[in-house]
Amino acid sequence: MPIKTAFREDEKDVALKKTVLLIGTLDTKGPEIDYMRQILHTLGLQTLVMDIGVVRASTIRSDLSREKVCSAGGIEFKTLFGFRRRDLVMETMGKGAAVLARRLYDKNRIHGVLAAGGNQGTSIATTAMKALPLGVPKVMVSTIASGNTRPYIGNTDTAMMFSIADILGGPNTITKTVLANAAGAIAGMCLTTLPIRAERNRPIVAITAFGNLEPAVSRAGERLRDLGYEAITFHSSGAGGSAMEQLIEDGIISGVIDMVTHEVLGELHPEDFYAPVRPGRLIPIVKKQIPLVFVPGGLDYYVFGSVKTIPPKFRKRKIHYHNPNNTNVRTSAHELVEVGKIIAERLSPGAKKTQVIIPKQGWTEFSKKGGPLFAPAVDRAFVSSLRKYAVPQLRIHEVNLHVNDPPFADLCVETLHGMMPRSGCSPT
Repeated sequence: MPIKTAFREDEKDVALKKTVLLIGTLDTKGPEIDYMRQILHTLGLQTLVMDIGVVRASTIRSDLSREKVCSAGGIEFKTLFGFRRRDLVMETMGKGAAVLARRLYDKNRIHGVLAAGGNQGTSIATTAMKALPLGVPKVMVSTIASGNTRPYIGNTDTAMMFSIADILGGPNTITKTVLANAAGAIAGMCLTTLPIRAERNRPIVAITAFGNLEPAVSRAGERLRDLGYEAITFHSSGAGGSAMEQLIEDGIISGVIDMVTHEVLGELHPEDFYAPVRPGRLIPIVKKQIPLVFVPGGLDYYVFGSVKTIPPKFRKRKIHYHNPNNTNVRTSAHELVEVGKIIAERLSPGAKKTQVIIPKQGWTEFSKKGGPLFAPAVDRAFVSSLRKYAVPQLRIHEVNLHVNDPPFADLCVETLHGMMPRSGCSPT
């Protein structure tokens, strides 16, 4: 099938300077990877092909052999088959693929990653994609993309495409179109990608959110923008908080109003709808020593799907029926004592740059007086635990407000602004 370039001549000059890393198990998906390579070359991009196949040798040429990938994972390929567990083989190849991909990116030799695979290939290739910064183009064509993709995407900006038909036996009438679309997508991404950089005189402040804290989050964002910051909101649905923390590790974000830290519940209780989550929520913020205002929003309930998905041990508690596919179950005092201890331990090393503000009239819209999850005694158990286990230097303020009261958002912004460096922010 002839491939027509969609780029103008001036665009092809830009494309020729871009290189896509193609990842696949060449022993089983070789013809498909080669097909996408040809399309990318027709579109004017260069390619590097990484072979992650472990079953047998392939006749398809690779630039990074399976032996090199395995070696980068810390094991020589000839000893790989000594593993009796296939997951350890995949773990080794994933680690090696990640090491090589990051090395190539750091040397400015690749500008995007494209892969195609089944379950195993998807696992290895997306491990490599997770090693690259947010903003680097990443496209994964997978036979499992119509299912639960959280384990593969994590908190990255990877785009996953369902292959429709199996990726086996070479491109066919169905997969030709899917693979061509994927190649076109990564080509377009590489041509138009913008690196994530904070503006010099407009520091970025992150705000974490849940839908029922929208009044607080929106007002805080408006106030921050009035002060000259760029306010970016992250939904604390598991991946959102982790994505924010990755950007903090990359030096993109300068301050945080952490309105919702629901992911901590997901760490302790994996039954929660938003689990699994990356462990260690709050730790990257504290390690980076950037100003942090912590609010216990979202710690007052678990999130589940429909009523039928609520675990039996939670069904006698207070429940908010948010919609047919979303129910919220009140956390207990015992659980919040445990959460308070963990959060105190994580915040204490950053006490000089952290302030805790607790709205005594409720942490979410559902737990205010008259709400379905109203339980002030349970909230107090958290506060007592936090004070008990935190270092004395950690400033903890309790205010007689609800989290969605406008003065509460104003207080959070004023508190954070008071901790931010005075240079580099120009009020609008």
